[in-house]
Amino acid sequence: MYLLVTIIPLFSFFIILFFGRYLGSLGSCIVATFNMGISAIISLYLFYEILLCNSTTNLHLYNWCSVDLLNINLSLLFDPLTSCMVLLVSLVSFCAHFYSIEYMLGDPHRPRFMAFLSFFTFCMNLLITSGNLIQLFVGWEGVGICSYLLINFWYSRVQANKSAMKAVVINKISDLGFLMAIAIIFHSFKTIEFNTLSSPLSYISRYDEMFILNSHIYVITLICSLLFLGALGKSAQLGLHVWLPDAMEGPTPVSSLIHAATMVTAGVFLTIRCSFLFEFASTVLLSIILISSITIFIASTIGLFQNDIKKIVAYSTCSQLGYMFLSVGISGYQIAMFHLFNHGFFKALLFLTSGSIIHSLQNEQDLRKMGGLYKLLPVSYLSFLIGSLSLIGFPFLSGFYSKEPILELSSELVFGINQFSYWVSSFAVILSCLYSIKVIFITFYSQFNGFKNSIVNIHYNSIYITIPLCFLIVLSIITGFLFKELFIGVGTDSWQSSIYYNIYNNYFDAEFQSQLLKVIPLIMSIYTGYISLIWLYKLYEIYYFLVSFPNFSRFLNLRYYYDSVINVAALYTLHYSYINLTIFDKGSIEIIGPYGIKMLLLMFKGFARTLDTQLLYHYLGIFAISVALVVAVINL
Repeated sequence: MYLLVTIIPLFSFFIILFFGRYLGSLGSCIVATFNMGISAIISLYLFYEILLCNSTTNLHLYNWCSVDLLNINLSLLFDPLTSCMVLLVSLVSFCAHFYSIEYMLGDPHRPRFMAFLSFFTFCMNLLITSGNLIQLFVGWEGVGICSYLLINFWYSRVQANKSAMKAVVINKISDLGFLMAIAIIFHSFKTIEFNTLSSPLSYISRYDEMFILNSHIYVITLICSLLFLGALGKSAQLGLHVWLPDAMEGPTPVSSLIHAATMVTAGVFLTIRCSFLFEFASTVLLSIILISSITIFIASTIGLFQNDIKKIVAYSTCSQLGYMFLSVGISGYQIAMFHLFNHGFFKALLFLTSGSIIHSLQNEQDLRKMGGLYKLLPVSYLSFLIGSLSLIGFPFLSGFYSKEPILELSSELVFGINQFSYWVSSFAVILSCLYSIKVIFITFYSQFNGFKNSIVNIHYNSIYITIPLCFLIVLSIITGFLFKELFIGVGTDSWQSSIYYNIYNNYFDAEFQSQLLKVIPLIMSIYTGYISLIWLYKLYEIYYFLVSFPNFSRFLNLRYYYDSVINVAALYTLHYSYINLTIFDKGSIEIIGPYGIKMLLLMFKGFARTLDTQLLYHYLGIFAISVALVVAVINL
């Protein structure tokens, strides 16, 4: 039963891979969707048995590799953390598969698409069920490969090629950091198994030091810094976030899967899984707080001035991931996991709804060419409204139950050196409301501004799109209320030993903080939610006022010119390297190396040719000199 939840998506991938041409387009969709439905049902059972019944299981399958002290086992760890992630991945993946039956209709490569989706799900399940770091890294690289294949699914589009390559290159930076962290962990602890690493016996080596760059550094600080570098790229935080908005070039079901349950959640999952390491690296936790707070603000401001409906939702993902990392930095791992769980459902709802709108308007993604759709597409309107309200933390929706505790927990830092993190993250609530209502107003309420052909030949959603949307609407409403006490309730023991708590880092008195600090995010959520329901046009007027400053709006629309700066820096670096390294390579290296050896041999050949005089006394003289040199070398 435990093994099936991981194997079934792989089984589905191989069936379509080898027999897809015989199954046909519809047959491949049915096989992939049916198998994902079975996997989702099994994940529900595992969630009940592991999290609700407190039954942790570790399956040791076989020994993969043994080299001296390094033993790499193929093992599956099913603990409460894994059960939550497996449920999230399986449900969202099932919705994406079911949704793709209609969305990819007419695409000649639909079997290949369904196979890639199934393999994507398998790689993510392999990542979250891994019992050791090497196996986790295999799944980590697997989701990276699948993201490249799916972003570049329409490979005839140049922008899709560029976006896929951008995602690979950026993530290779984080992958290198993660790989270095694994090497240092094995060097320090002599194991890569999570069960051993999290045991009390491994605490002995946590305060060892290494001498790097003429300074001493704690090994645990170095390890956590590299692990966070790995999470930084995978979860698209500030500095390595540029690949995520461009990943929208892939089909919409891919975007929902990447942003809601697989690719970007891997980084957050890694930090929560390694909480037993991060709790002893206070410097790294401080860095996480600083970077996540800046990411929340910058992603929100950029999203406010985008015109592509999918890119706005993509930047909201960067912002919400920032909230999760902020919670991690304050040692609120259980709250970060709760927000990740809730966020997966309402973010999948937002992306699939965006896809249904794009699909209805003949693949139009520009907000400026939409409008007046709330009567024509009532289900899409309702689903986008519910998803947006949950995103901004409107009371009694799932986002409210997980987002507000993060802001309450960050209020602990309001008088410390990180005091701005609370205010920045609280202010970002207003920004998230602004860009969410911008999409709702322009898409559903404003006058239609697109081509007449789009509105006359509008494509109404079929049951294959409507059912996943309705299912995700329900989950976006009830998950926060249902699981709040189970996940983050005071005194809950649901997480058992899957999350480590350091009593010196945890702020257990967050429930008893100043009522003013606790109520500020709530007031922002209620007020912005009230405006979103009653005064839509007021918010749109604020947005229109900001757009009236062309330089300011252009600056944010072009993402702080971050991409341009990176491109110019890379161009000059490559140009400088080409000029100097060309001189260096063709100069000293080639003279000392193969080119110099060749010239030396030619010179020796010419000199030896002059000695061939065919005179006996010349030969005797050369022989005597050679003997003398040999004797001299031997005597040395």
